[in-house]
Amino acid sequence: MWPSPIQGVWDLVSHDGVIEGDDGGMLFRNAGAGKVPALEQRAEVRMGCVNAGVSAAAAVDIVYNLGGSGSIFERNLLERCFRDIHVATQHVAVAPKTLEVVGRVFLGMEPQGLI
Repeated sequence: MWPSPIQGVWDLVSHDGVIEGDDGGMLFRNAGAGKVPALEQRAEVRMGCVNAGVSAAAAVDIVYNLGGSGSIFERNLLERCFRDIHVATQHVAVAPKTLEVVGRVFLGMEPQGLI
């Protein structure tokens, strides 16, 4: 079975040092307990999500290109992976455009978007 994309993002953002000042999960435990994370913490998680999506798409692109012309056929799993990952990168949680909102938070400005 393929790992859940959500599990992959959880693994990425919950490692020590990825979220500054977080013990590798305190942010998520607090959120689960109904405590609202600070804006800066949410921005760091969003930045990690974008990084995960962009990195996953880049990895799939490499494998897809190595697969040659056979990669374009629906019977090839690479075709489905390529299509799925590029659709996923358009979601607001992982779209690179989200970095504009994250940058505003880090610059002390109002986010003017979902964070």
